[in-house]
Amino acid sequence: MREEPVWRYSLDRDAREVSIAPLMREDRVVFHGNDSLYCLDVSTGEERWSVPVSTVSGPSFLFSSGEQIIVHAKSVIARDENRAPTFGNEILSISWEGELLWRRKIEGPAQHVTHTEERLWTLSEPIPGEQTLVGFDLKRGELLKPILLPFTAYGVTYIDPGFVFSVFGDRSLPPRYIRTDQDGREFTPIRVGSVKELATAEEFVDLAVSPLFREVVSDEMSAKESLAILRDVVTTDGEFFYYLREKEEIELVALGVDLVERWSVSVAEDADLVAIAGELVVVIGDYDYSLFRKENGELVGKIEEAKCLPLQCGEMLFVKCVNEFVRL
Repeated sequence: MREEPVWRYSLDRDAREVSIAPLMREDRVVFHGNDSLYCLDVSTGEERWSVPVSTVSGPSFLFSSGEQIIVHAKSVIARDENRAPTFGNEILSISWEGELLWRRKIEGPAQHVTHTEERLWTLSEPIPGEQTLVGFDLKRGELLKPILLPFTAYGVTYIDPGFVFSVFGDRSLPPRYIRTDQDGREFTPIRVGSVKELATAEEFVDLAVSPLFREVVSDEMSAKESLAILRDVVTTDGEFFYYLREKEEIELVALGVDLVERWSVSVAEDADLVAIAGELVVVIGDYDYSLFRKENGELVGKIEEAKCLPLQCGEMLFVKCVNEFVRL
């Protein structure tokens, strides 16, 4: 990793909110900063366009779908001088040329997004106590028929041709997994006997990004290593699981899907989260991000005051810091 950035793009005002990973396509990189989306030239860092996205605390997801950029925004939808503002959720579609294609409001809180190239779904609760799976046709921006859930889900993953939900009953027990088709006609419990069974079943690998997955992993790890405590997140790139383990010190651990440890390295005491950026494993702390090679755990470098997950494309690495966006 370079000592000095290839270029820096300064933001007009302090961007203190933590954002999500940027997007890149050909010679353009797109990121969220302040209350807008910005598109920069990859080679020069010059701004190509910016689109206002009125958000409260930054988008909860940002991804590319064909010719569109899809973004979720928690926005102020109503203001009254005598009352606190009313917040809502929106899905916006923006072209790679910076044109706003469509925007749709979601009733109630929206979270736990899953999507394909053509459709997006999110868990919402328009009426307290009635959780609903809300879907959108991304090409037309049309709302699909909502599915009312007979349980409270804490995560959802699309697995063609239906969904898998993670569900808590008694919180003292590991989460359960329930499958349904796209129309929500049948909800079938899935029996998962162990982490190994879950990890080696190819269709369930995506579920490892769920925070609930660490509850299952923690049970298995405590049986294998009585001194090991999962500090926080477990994540996967499809071949390996990475997690933070607390013994005498904090360690980043890489496991294969067979749960055999491949490597481990010591990390800072403030290490809190793990994420994947290209060929790098990113350990997120209170004050900086540490970057490790996925293949062997070698420390590549650190980024101070980072405010989003890095984006790695070949030799290029992009990250948003406190009041600037940089290419390293």
